[in-house]
Amino acid sequence: MANWLIYVSQKWLTPIYNLLKENLVASSVIHADETSVQVLKELSNNRAERSIKPFVIGRKNWIFANTPKGATASSVLYSIIETAKENGIKPYEYLKFVFETAPNIAFDDAVELQRLLPWNAPDVCKMPEQLSF
Repeated sequence: MANWLIYVSQKWLTPIYNLLKENLVASSVIHADETSVQVLKELSNNRAERSIKPFVIGRKNWIFANTPKGATASSVLYSIIETAKENGIKPYEYLKFVFETAPNIAFDDAVELQRLLPWNAPDVCKMPEQLSF
């Protein structure tokens, strides 16, 4: 399982992660971290704390990432999942879409790679409005 995660991360998820990072840097909104700017409009920091909770809970599991490749694969997967959640996307459905679509696209084609970004995911991946994180 670990080798599969490393392989998938290197082959499919890292190009998506890099494109997400390019889009983030190119946007006109200043981002201090992956927490949505919406947090700044709230009176408390509950949403910010909720958004980092999976990271805090998971960190004890990550000490077993054994290799730099395993740690990189875990961090890429975590970043993609959290980005999907912030965009109102169901993580399981989104990853299922990526894993079904990725083997059939050319990753050197920017247009095809754009299709795999969370905000371009099909409607089946989208959360109903009241369930968005």
